[in-house]
Amino acid sequence: MKRRTEMGLTIIEALVTVSIIAILVAIITPVIVSMRNAAKIQTSVSRLQAIYLAVEVYRQDYDGTDTYHSTYRYGLPPWSYFNQTLLGLPASVWESPCGPDETIRFSSLASRDGYIHYAASMYEDIVASWPGGVTRGYFPRYQEISVLALDAFCNKPGTHMRAPHTTKRALAVLLSGQVINRLQKGNAGWLDWYSRVAE
Repeated sequence: MKRRTEMGLTIIEALVTVSIIAILVAIITPVIVSMRNAAKIQTSVSRLQAIYLAVEVYRQDYDGTDTYHSTYRYGLPPWSYFNQTLLGLPASVWESPCGPDETIRFSSLASRDGYIHYAASMYEDIVASWPGGVTRGYFPRYQEISVLALDAFCNKPGTHMRAPHTTKRALAVLLSGQVINRLQKGNAGWLDWYSRVAE
């Protein structure tokens, strides 16, 4: 009589296999998350560059000069009637690829949750003269390293952007066209912080 051999795994072999798979998942998951975050940040950088190019076209259409005396002379879209379609960009360009976060939204760095902020609206005289207007004199002082647009949402969820001792990502495009993407401590609720990071 022939003896039948069963093909299968013993419980020990199954546990070893599951353990190896769990270790591989534990090693690979942070790498995948890191790659996904890097891709989101790169998408945001591309969108900030598109906003810069659209503003440059707008400035040429309205005969903007390289005079940093006023946003009107410089040819920036005024805050009073600025909207996302004014520059001819699709609305999707203004969406942060990093998604919304209520904590960051209430740091005054974004007018809408999960959207790139047109920061140039914050340094017009009428806005800067409001009570507590910390941006008074910002535009003439920083000139080409003034922030044009920024994406505050590419930070860890729950990041307190105004907390001076926490590290946060400075992700913005400046009037010079330079995109800054750095991690630094400080109060990111002020545009000055972004310009100082760029210096």
